[in-house]
Amino acid sequence: MGVAQKNTSLGFVVMTFGPSYSYSLIRMYDRRWIDGEAPKALQYYCLYVFLLAVNGHVTGVLKFLSSDFESGTVEAFMYSVATEEQLQRANVLSFIFSMIYLGQNALLRQSAGAVGLVVANSLSILSDFVECCC
Repeated sequence: MGVAQKNTSLGFVVMTFGPSYSYSLIRMYDRRWIDGEAPKALQYYCLYVFLLAVNGHVTGVLKFLSSDFESGTVEAFMYSVATEEQLQRANVLSFIFSMIYLGQNALLRQSAGAVGLVVANSLSILSDFVECCC
């Protein structure tokens, strides 16, 4: 099993069991945080860890399915092998998604607190999937 597969497997375990045990973990760490938003934020963070773990796999598959194989199969290598036109399009998309991220980060942080911040980061990872697909 490769490093990426181990990473994804660990992310899947965290996503599966983390939300159920977040309250217990917070309680063991410091009981003062139980009444706040920490358990809920940790539940959402477990899902975010899974998104981070599969980031390389999903972007690689999406890039492979959406265009020719030579344009790169992983987001990290896309910039090293892309043509000038592909780089310009990727930079424009990166700018657009960055502005969307800043807006949703501000809105979700104000409305949902720490949970909103985790959700905004999760949406940012999902936008990376979309960016890699285009």
